[in-house]
Amino acid sequence: MIYRRSGLAILAVSFLALLAGIAFMIGRAENDSPLLRGLGVGVVLVTGAVLFLTVRRWAGYFFAACVIAAVKAAFALLFGVTISVPRLVTNRPLVSELLCLLIALAALTYRFVTMLPQSSLQALSLVSAVVALAWVMLTEPNFWPLCIAIAFLGISWAMERFLKKPAGP
Repeated sequence: MIYRRSGLAILAVSFLALLAGIAFMIGRAENDSPLLRGLGVGVVLVTGAVLFLTVRRWAGYFFAACVIAAVKAAFALLFGVTISVPRLVTNRPLVSELLCLLIALAALTYRFVTMLPQSSLQALSLVSAVVALAWVMLTEPNFWPLCIAIAFLGISWAMERFLKKPAGP
């Protein structure tokens, strides 16, 4: 598989746009007006569409992002403080749950390192995982978006694995 730097750039810029859009949408911005909430919904929808259309470029990079996030969570669990801000003490049960979810996410996205998404269901499940990861970063003790994305990735993996048509004669 050929990795293109444009895929990494698309994923990084889209992730930042998702963070901003979700922050506006859920009211985490300084100005909590309905106009900004609508703008946030629009940003999330447009960014999701861009991610869906370019999924073959960035799919492999998302696995790496999941592994990096899992390693950071493992270090925070191991040392008891966050890596980026060492004076913040971590909540071990919360970080343990997040680490398990990130490991599951990395395991389910590993297949896209060697094989690009083949169906719209796989592409949609990857986009939902990116949106869920951004959502969880902003609403930290709330892990339900990541659980839903993991379930969706699991369903797409199961459908690919067990409903694949056998190669006939």
